[in-house]
Amino acid sequence: MIKPVQSLEFPPIKDGRGSPQKGGRVQSKTIKKWSMPFLTLLLSYSLTHCLYAGEPATITGDRMKILSKGDIMEFIGNVKLVQKNLKITANKMISNEKTGAVSGKGDVVIRYSSGTTTTYAWAKTAEYNKNSGDGVISGDVKVKRVLSDDTTNAVNLTCGELEIFEFGERLHTVNNVRIFQNQVEAQGAEAFYNHKIDEILLLGGTPKIIRKGEKEYIECTGDKIYVGNSKETITITGSVKTRIVIKNKEDLEREEMMKTDEGTDSNG
Repeated sequence: MIKPVQSLEFPPIKDGRGSPQKGGRVQSKTIKKWSMPFLTLLLSYSLTHCLYAGEPATITGDRMKILSKGDIMEFIGNVKLVQKNLKITANKMISNEKTGAVSGKGDVVIRYSSGTTTTYAWAKTAEYNKNSGDGVISGDVKVKRVLSDDTTNAVNLTCGELEIFEFGERLHTVNNVRIFQNQVEAQGAEAFYNHKIDEILLLGGTPKIIRKGEKEYIECTGDKIYVGNSKETITITGSVKTRIVIKNKEDLEREEMMKTDEGTDSNG
């Protein structure tokens, strides 16, 4: 805890005639007036102009604690980290200025924006390193990628864990990955997303594409599945198999009844 300065003693100031002048004692009021803006300026400079891997990183929040002689900084309330095209927000963050490691907890939101593409991710916790631009978020992870000029062309993804590379340029998702775009669902053990080419590579655990139409059910599997988001193309390679199920009249009537029952239950 920084204690307020009460007063400072300076040597007597002599005028041109060699006699001491009054005012050798400076009162605390003057010191307080100048010390706080200086401290604020110093902290702002240290947080805004810390360079990691040649990229400036800025962290802001409602409150900040300086720990371990300045090596550890704890931010509380509306915390936001900005580095290149990546922004991470959380209720609380702890930053290690020696290693560049940052941990965030509570309502974690990741936002990566480049050109017309913006990707959002929501999770419970985040671990990020300002030196490398890599990190991982976990806990009920949800991802949404949108185009600013076409809000209807959205890709939604859910997974157990999301890894971040190159300040958000590349993403890697693992654990029960599910991707939704329009009426198509893709499933796999893991997926890689490259923002530069706007493409998702889905593999592991027999990745599959599922399309549920009004009258048919289509399921395609393979070793690898490439999803071109902006072009809305899907390419399946290696041991490709397709299963098509045409719904009969009884199936359609059963589905219609189920929809009616669900609507009744929600209204009741």
